[in-house]
Amino acid sequence: MKKFTKVTLTIAGILLTVGIVLLIIVDNTSSTSVLLNLLKKGVFNSENWNLKDGIQTEIQEVADAFHNVEKVLPKGKEETTNEFLEEIKNINIEFDLGKITIEEIEADDNPNIFKVVFCDGYLEYYEVKTEKDTLTITYDVESKNFEAGPELVVYVPRKSEFEKINIQTHVGDVDLDNINCKNMDISSNVGDIELENIMSEIAIVKSNVGDIDISGNVNNKVDAETKVGDIETHLNEKIENYNIEIETNTGKVIVNEKKQENKEVGASYSSSQQQASGNIILNSNVGDIKLQVKE
Repeated sequence: MKKFTKVTLTIAGILLTVGIVLLIIVDNTSSTSVLLNLLKKGVFNSENWNLKDGIQTEIQEVADAFHNVEKVLPKGKEETTNEFLEEIKNINIEFDLGKITIEEIEADDNPNIFKVVFCDGYLEYYEVKTEKDTLTITYDVESKNFEAGPELVVYVPRKSEFEKINIQTHVGDVDLDNINCKNMDISSNVGDIELENIMSEIAIVKSNVGDIDISGNVNNKVDAETKVGDIETHLNEKIENYNIEIETNTGKVIVNEKKQENKEVGASYSSSQQQASGNIILNSNVGDIKLQVKE
């Protein structure tokens, strides 16, 4: 058997194994924490796969992770709220697990404050602080196992303009609604990412397993990638303003309601404009990709 064929079959076997594991995880009471530990161990990172020894090594890694799971702790019930009056231009969030939302402050609150609400978690693993113009929030559970993660909501003053928002989470969804930020860098190993009605120059969005949904104005660069999941992007700019590269290995590509059929497996779309000032790059290994821009 040719080397290329062996490697291809090996990778396919590993991906099948990972898929089976994820299906098992869905019905497992310790699902969130087991998945988190597998992610931290790098089991799902293709760069760590030992292709030389075949898929048995990878299967054993996954099996050992399940057998070595410690006692599952109940979902946390602790909560806290922090308010800040200082001007914030940058937001950094690093969460092991849990849902993250950033949105404008509610109408009945002080319109000039930052309010950070943390609930359904454990405060001993949670930290929020400000330094100069940067708000930093972390939730690090180390190697402990929990039934579910907390929820974090960051309320920002209306009409705020940020320099950079950086969010990294291992397991959990990320939602940004009506946020104006020059540079957005959002990543989740497992979880959906939704950026709704945003204003940005650069939006970089990555998920290993999860859907990505982006809408609003991004005038310089949109770079969205998911290993397994759909991508939908709705931009208010004209198509002539962008150079566009879209590809899915398994799935459909639809640009302005037109289905692209140019590959035996998967689909792609490429467009280069002489007057373009921005770039759109959308990639999925397994999933559909839809792009809607003005014509």
